[in-house]
Amino acid sequence: MAEEIKNNTKIISEIQNRIQFGTMIAIFFSGMLYYFFNIFDKDNANYVTLSYSGVVAFYLVTFCLFELEKKKMNMKLLKWINRLSLLGIFLFIIPISYLTSINPKFTFIKVSLGFQKILFVISLYGLFLIPIVLFIILLIHLLIRLGKEAIT
Repeated sequence: MAEEIKNNTKIISEIQNRIQFGTMIAIFFSGMLYYFFNIFDKDNANYVTLSYSGVVAFYLVTFCLFELEKKKMNMKLLKWINRLSLLGIFLFIIPISYLTSINPKFTFIKVSLGFQKILFVISLYGLFLIPIVLFIILLIHLLIRLGKEAIT
């Protein structure tokens, strides 16, 4: 029993750190996106940046929901949330490395490999989806728990 509590505390701490780190990266990444789109597509720079700010909002709401539910989750659910939060951080690597490798003096974006573009686009969509999936999982857990408490 003591070992299980120790493991839960360790995973909870990892998840908190990962969600906080993901939030921080998301905040700074929006600035990189603005810079990138301001160079290559000035008309859509503000739109993309504002659209991306939803990722930051979902990370913040996810963190709040996790704080509400963390002590009431079983180990299996904690492990899934831990993996998803790590995947959310991992997905920042490809777009950041892609954006930092582009030199605005060259038309690199037009001649870059299709595979790089595909990974870039998949990662961007993943960046939007991971905090939303985490939010949905936590919200469902909260609603189920509240439903059970209301019944009893």
